[in-house]
Amino acid sequence: MYIFQQLPLQTGPQTYDIVLSGIDYQLTFTYHDALDLGWLLDISFADGSPIIAGIPLVCGCDLLAQYQHLNLGGALIVLNANQMSPTYADMGVSLVLLYVTVI
Repeated sequence: MYIFQQLPLQTGPQTYDIVLSGIDYQLTFTYHDALDLGWLLDISFADGSPIIAGIPLVCGCDLLAQYQHLNLGGALIVLNANQMSPTYADMGVSLVLLYVTVI
């Protein structure tokens, strides 16, 4: 059985604390228009110690797939109702971020 947890997203760049699979994390979302990188995600422990930096928000794939060795406990999937590549305006509007775990 799968459990889906929709992560809260607001408009614009943001940082917030969240519990995923029983562990406290800090998520930071930044937008990098100058280099045409789009939205990037940094994942840290709750105290701010970095775990992963600069994950591009790519729709339709598990953002954590290449980091399985870190045992983050689930998959992180980006969905966007408007298009495949999220724009600045999509954050908090049409962009959905799902954390998926298997029990």
